[in-house]
Amino acid sequence: MSYWKPGVKWGKYTKVWVKPIELWKSDDPKSDLGKLDPADQKMLVDLLHKSVVDNLDTEYTIVQQAGPDVLVIRAAITDAGKSKPVANVISSVVPIGLAVSYGKQAVTGTGLSVGDVCVEADLRDGQTNELLAAAVDRRAGSKAWRSKFGGSWGDVKLAFDWWGQRIAMRLAEETQMSGR
Repeated sequence: MSYWKPGVKWGKYTKVWVKPIELWKSDDPKSDLGKLDPADQKMLVDLLHKSVVDNLDTEYTIVQQAGPDVLVIRAAITDAGKSKPVANVISSVVPIGLAVSYGKQAVTGTGLSVGDVCVEADLRDGQTNELLAAAVDRRAGSKAWRSKFGGSWGDVKLAFDWWGQRIAMRLAEETQMSGR
């Protein structure tokens, strides 16, 4: 889901500040994020930050504070689960595993033992703090072998890379439509 404020002159933004990514952990003892090792928590926020910055730094000057002509991006990881590569392979090959995985995918939209992640973000004017855009998205991995080479977090890293590319593409589209 996303919201883009109509009438914004996106071309005026020549700089971007990607604020440090937040990790919103629930107080629920069953929360997957709350149970993550601190090293994994840091790795997740660092991976998302790097992906967003790497995809924007070709068109924007990356800065470390708000100001004129600065687009401020705030994002938070609200849920994440790593894949279980061995169970993933078994559920992709063994007939009973395939049946269970397809059943889970039909009910929940994700396959058995794949990684998944949910992110919320907003884009604000660096001078007025006006909300210009907001988004919430969840992505789940697939049974594709390419996502398994990144280890248990391969599916999540691919989601972060997709989001980094998507924000850059969407900003380019909005800039082109609104004029420079």
